[in-house]
Amino acid sequence: MYKIYEEIKEMISVEVQQLKRALKEELINECKEDKYLTRKEAAKYLKVSLATIDNYVKKGLKKYKLGRSTRFLKSDIDLFIKN
Repeated sequence: MYKIYEEIKEMISVEVQQLKRALKEELINECKEDKYLTRKEAAKYLKVSLATIDNYVKKGLKKYKLGRSTRFLKSDIDLFIKN
């Protein structure tokens, strides 16, 4: 009985480690794909007007000022829309 318990415990441990690696790889790939979008690009990405993007900013969409231009991280846009 103890041997079966140990085998099951080992199988679960191996599976958890594989899942951890897979999630880590997915997060790394997601970060690589993340990029900054202009207001126009953000509007095009969401298929909304520039005024809607401005309203989203007022409602909490995070923006980044790079000199005189405003940029949005694609991941921030996705997160904002999900919430």
